[in-house]
Amino acid sequence: MRVYLFRGNIYFDAWRRSLSENSVLFSIYNCLPDNDEVYREASGAVFCKSGGFQYRRTTCQIIKTLENSGVPVYPSSRALALYDDKVTQAYELQRLGIPSPITRVFWNESAAHLWLQKAVFPIVSKTSSGAGSAGVTLIRNKKTGHNIIKKVFRRGIRTDRFPPEITNKFSRYLLRWILSDTRISYYGWAQRISAAHSTLRSYSFREKECILFQEFIPNNSFDYRITVIGNRAFGMRRFNRQGDFRASGSSQHDYDPTNIPEDVVQLAFSTASILKMKQSMATDILMSEDKKPCIVEVSYDFANAHNEYPGFWDENLKWIPKPCTRFKALSSDFCTSVISGLTVNIR
Repeated sequence: MRVYLFRGNIYFDAWRRSLSENSVLFSIYNCLPDNDEVYREASGAVFCKSGGFQYRRTTCQIIKTLENSGVPVYPSSRALALYDDKVTQAYELQRLGIPSPITRVFWNESAAHLWLQKAVFPIVSKTSSGAGSAGVTLIRNKKTGHNIIKKVFRRGIRTDRFPPEITNKFSRYLLRWILSDTRISYYGWAQRISAAHSTLRSYSFREKECILFQEFIPNNSFDYRITVIGNRAFGMRRFNRQGDFRASGSSQHDYDPTNIPEDVVQLAFSTASILKMKQSMATDILMSEDKKPCIVEVSYDFANAHNEYPGFWDENLKWIPKPCTRFKALSSDFCTSVISGLTVNIR
């Protein structure tokens, strides 16, 4: 019994500790190995790195192979396919009848301009990818909307959200590199900073050829972030940034369970089941104008996974006052599935 742990984001060390504490043997890989025997012999696999589109597509193919063999994998292929892809999410939420804001996706600049002429403002524009509200804009008039459409389809929009493993490592490297020679001239400093900037930019890309317009839901000073992990739901309220309509990335949170309606938690559980993402699914939920919860976005990955919650709801919506972190719940479920050889709660 051996789990293959693929090095990546800030939770890599936490996964390594969790597997060790649960006496689960594991091997560490820095990249996807070419040896097919690795995948045939695995009793479990954890892919810490989310990576870019090409990495996710390749990883998703590998994960599907492991899942078809009954091997526990994190994340699931379903979760990875929806990760940081608002276009696919919009299509899926609408196709499956999951309550969500009305969303239009445009792949053609002329069609987007034409639709905007009859749009009712304000509306929200989004790029397909981008975490922490990156690429999300509130459009209040036609002029702003037409300008954003032109920017997307001609130059593209940089979301500039780099994975922590890149920014942290790059920052340490950059500091050592720049300070390696204190006798460097002003011109030399400028050259080094320019080279560093170009290197970091190479990890990003421009969002082009696609734009989303989403119904703006007013009178929400916060959203609900509900994370479903197996048969548990962890909840908090995230307050909007000052002078902004966006809550993601605000760092202003309320963990009091009495402030979270049951129908919000129920919607998170049902969405996780419908999307087959009960292993791990964080949802952003808003209240519509008729006071009904609706899903804005979903993601298997989430920030601050080590923050302790005062408890969680079970699938019967019973509150369990047992302090726990989301990562502990996730890793515990995964290790249990590896040890027992089951994939329950994995998909």
